[in-house]
Amino acid sequence: DTTKWLHMTFNISGQKGFDFEVFEDAVTNDDGDELTANNNNRNSIKTSDAVIRADDTIVDTGTRLEGFSSGTSPNPNAISGGATSREDELVLRQNTKYLFRITSNVAGNTMSFCGSWYEHINNN
Repeated sequence: DTTKWLHMTFNISGQKGFDFEVFEDAVTNDDGDELTANNNNRNSIKTSDAVIRADDTIVDTGTRLEGFSSGTSPNPNAISGGATSREDELVLRQNTKYLFRITSNVAGNTMSFCGSWYEHINNN
């Protein structure tokens, strides 16, 4: 609930195949863990107004905006790893809850997610 707009990019990789989806207007129970964002500008003491959560119970996923797949195969044992990213900024709508869902295609998959953003107040 802020006047700031978040401009976001992300990178995801996995040793085996996975699917990644972005949903807007998600509804959750906010019963997971609140995470702390790191400020990459080491000259600044500002903190983000964004609330980042993990492992909340999902009540409604909302509207699916984007989907990415890596290493898909009809044979789960043959799924190879890969990576996906969005190098172009996704400008998130203010005062809106987003769900970023990563689903592994096989058990025992080691995966990495890195989301980066900057915030600004719109002048228009």
